Amino acid sequence: PLAVTWPVACSWTRVERRSMANDGLNLRPTSASLNRSKSDQTPGEWSPVDRGAACRYGALYMRVAAKYSIPVSEADAEAVTSACDDATLS
Repeated sequence: PLAVTWPVACSWTRVERRSMANDGLNLRPTSASLNRSKSDQTPGEWSPVDRGAACRYGALYMRVAAKYSIPVSEADAEAVTSACDDATLS
């Protein structure tokens, strides 16, 4: 979520922030209700109910974080690992 990027993005130029916010890797079509339920929560705070979707969401979150050097909390990393472990077991 964009809210999580601010500690890093606050030092970026306006163009860099806009580029990150509009990066296709960072944007995914979804329903309005799902987007509202997720809000600006991270994988450690929110996850899709479907195991496969939870893993895909977490993996994408990690890719965006890596691309933009955004720190990932231990809780988020653990949630993504757990979601992807669960998805491979189903």
